[in-house]
Amino acid sequence: MQSVSFYGDRLMPSAFTPSSASGFFKDPDGIKPWDVVVVGAGLSGLMAARLLRRAGLRVTVLEARDRVGGRVWSKLIRDGSWIDFGAQWIAPGQHRIQALVKEFGLATTESHTKGASVWMARGGAVPRHGSFPAGWLAKLDQLLILLRLQRLAKQLAARTSTTDLRRRALDSQTFAAWLKEKALTHAGREAVRLTVEEGVCASIEEVSCYEVIQQITSIGGLAALASAEQTFLCGGAQAIAQRLAVELGADLQLGRPVTAIRHDANEVRISTTGGELRAQRVILALPPQLLSEISLDVDLNGRAQWCQRAIVKGRVVKTVIVYEQAWWRLNGLNGQVIAPNGPIEHLADASDPAGSPGILIALATASRADQLAALEEGQRKTLILEQIRNSLGEAPAPPIAFHSINWNGDPWSQGGYASRLGLGQSSGDQPCLADPIGRVHFAGTETASQWRSYMEGALQSGERAAGELLSSLSIVEAPL
Repeated sequence: MQSVSFYGDRLMPSAFTPSSASGFFKDPDGIKPWDVVVVGAGLSGLMAARLLRRAGLRVTVLEARDRVGGRVWSKLIRDGSWIDFGAQWIAPGQHRIQALVKEFGLATTESHTKGASVWMARGGAVPRHGSFPAGWLAKLDQLLILLRLQRLAKQLAARTSTTDLRRRALDSQTFAAWLKEKALTHAGREAVRLTVEEGVCASIEEVSCYEVIQQITSIGGLAALASAEQTFLCGGAQAIAQRLAVELGADLQLGRPVTAIRHDANEVRISTTGGELRAQRVILALPPQLLSEISLDVDLNGRAQWCQRAIVKGRVVKTVIVYEQAWWRLNGLNGQVIAPNGPIEHLADASDPAGSPGILIALATASRADQLAALEEGQRKTLILEQIRNSLGEAPAPPIAFHSINWNGDPWSQGGYASRLGLGQSSGDQPCLADPIGRVHFAGTETASQWRSYMEGALQSGERAAGELLSSLSIVEAPL
């Protein structure tokens, strides 16, 4: 994964230090296996482990990285200021993550919206107050398209006699083709395209209309999009994962990639780079594209092979640019930039209310992410700073830090924010990513039924996997 040097990192408690293989892989009595092994210490795996431990099960968590959080990753830059390289924002209605923020006493701040936003038109930067796109006809077009999607989502949820036929038809049509049929204006079409591609991190030519509708349904409707980036954590989103991880103590092991899984009617055997574990059950809290990186027995390998064929990996390059001050605010701008034709489709202000330091987030998804990822770091930096200059004006001084994270190149994620099912893979007799196979259960934001691809979705999937596992063992779930 490409990055540049950092100013510092969060101090980690001693429980985060990987123990020796001989000390960990020996069962307490030399024979007894774990009740559950969770593979992956992202939010989904950590939430599942918490709930299972509260229900009285012996649980251990294995993580390939040297940190927890998965696609949630924060760094200290200076003077107590934190930046997020992965998932960052919290929306109203995301009650699981809000409950954890409250429980852990973590401070949040509202995204800065005071001032004008900028629309990068073909003729240059167009500052404006209010929503995009500009022009009443384009706005009406965008609204009608979104209302059509909302109506389709409600029709599919009704499960009538024609629902399955409608679902298959929508799953066989790319969202690009559907949008071309429905859009009346170029500006309206571009506004919807940008919204969808940033949301699914894939080109609208790669995903079906049904897959987009499923995403809309999972977040509770289109109204949720307007506030999806409302709040973020002052100390970085990874703090939630770290606080959950502390509860595990020595039962969390970092730097332990899983290499093979074998299961039968009696147990599961998990091989890692440091030895083998035995468990009654396993939860794979991983991006689905990583299943093919593990040697699996026949039943599990069938799921992995299907994922290889069916999954469209989400692609995102997230860049964090740090200045001494949020200088754009002095020019009456809020830092929000939408650029339909630029290398970066979205700029956002992630500074604290005081604007010191000034932090800009630059997001490139889908084909834009592919193009940026192919560049050398120096070229990428030049291109992004040029777009900032063209949209927000000349900065009074160069940035004091520049971090560009290519999530596509991270071997333990292979993309972000989440992957999608490709054309024709979301309906009919295709397997569900969340369906357990024997003693193996699945979690991860891709398997969420609520807020898929968000941190909230990761937590919900971990909650679902834990509940599913406990139900199969006839154990009553412990309260959150």
